[in-house]
Amino acid sequence: RAEIRSAIEEERTCVVELLNYRKDGTAFWNRLSLTPVRDAEGRVRHFIGVQSDITEHVTAEERLKKMAHELQEANARLTENLNAAAKVQRAMLPESHIRVPGADFAWRYQPCEGLAGDLLNVFRLDEDHVGFYVLDVSGHGTAAALLAVAVNRLLLPTVSASSLVKRQRRKDGAYEIVSPAKVADELNKTFPWETETGQFFTIAYALLNCRTRELRHVSAGHPGFVHIPAGGRARIPGSADLPIGLQRGRYQEHTSQLEPGDRVYMYSDGVTECANRTGGLFGEQRLCGALEEHRRLSLDASVEDILRQLEAWRRGAPPRDDISLLACQIPE
Repeated sequence: RAEIRSAIEEERTCVVELLNYRKDGTAFWNRLSLTPVRDAEGRVRHFIGVQSDITEHVTAEERLKKMAHELQEANARLTENLNAAAKVQRAMLPESHIRVPGADFAWRYQPCEGLAGDLLNVFRLDEDHVGFYVLDVSGHGTAAALLAVAVNRLLLPTVSASSLVKRQRRKDGAYEIVSPAKVADELNKTFPWETETGQFFTIAYALLNCRTRELRHVSAGHPGFVHIPAGGRARIPGSADLPIGLQRGRYQEHTSQLEPGDRVYMYSDGVTECANRTGGLFGEQRLCGALEEHRRLSLDASVEDILRQLEAWRRGAPPRDDISLLACQIPE
């Protein structure tokens, strides 16, 4: 009302929206536009008023505002839930400083999104043996993260019927450490290929005897690990079978004898397939060269250096895949 009076006093056009009521008491929105009519000398003689019922328009606007508010709240809840899920996933990673008699470890884990399809872990199985792995689920986001978490639960080093790495024998009740090939076979049975989801995963799993320094390992569609001998060139031992869910028949296990000063690096394909702005990949050869060049760095520093090189290689471009690096060294 005040806007209308002000427009009349100032002899100007105005448009206002008013909530009015019909004779039956129902409310409706009315848009009133006032336009001054001037004579030849520019003096306002009267106003022309045009009214229109805009109830449907106002109702639609209010409904859109309500929907936008509800969507904003839903997005906030979703973000909160995703952050909580990412926190749970990070809690499954090993301790930052892993202490295992007879072996040193270092790792880096860099998801390209909040939730990752990568996971890695290091765990003691008994006084002599330690297991470690890097797994990579196809795709990204929630679906990939859920599968990665499900696999992680089966690879926990607790003596139970569900653990694939350490099982209790039925006859005498003692536990047995499961071989890497058998672990991959059991994963392949547990997670068969499903056309509906189209999901699969790769994994490199290793079992190290810290006393004898014998390393037994298997690769299910995963990049082969890099072995840096203390006084030799980088090598990639063994060969990779098909990813979990796609293999027909048993997985092949390989054995490597490590010596004091030797290093082993496991990684996900987010490392070698890291692309620069022109589409060039970091590649296996460049990775091996970098690890050879920096063998005099501490194990942790060498892993950190690879992340710096990947960042420099991208030249500011965001990573397109999760990056996992897990390194092991036999103390000299």
